[in-house]
Amino acid sequence: MDLNELYSRHQVSIARASDSVSATGRESYRICARGYAARIADVQWLAGVARPTVVVGA
Repeated sequence: MDLNELYSRHQVSIARASDSVSATGRESYRICARGYAARIADVQWLAGVARPTVVVGA
């Protein structure tokens, strides 16, 4: 998965978390968003990015 797809999925997860009516749903999407944020950071680190993007979690 490339960075664009990771960023997209991260944003979708955040949006779905904020739209979810149940606490369980919100937490599930927040967990997904945090996972994508971690993967984004890993990809950037492996690519040697000097100042990686800070992804704000859900």
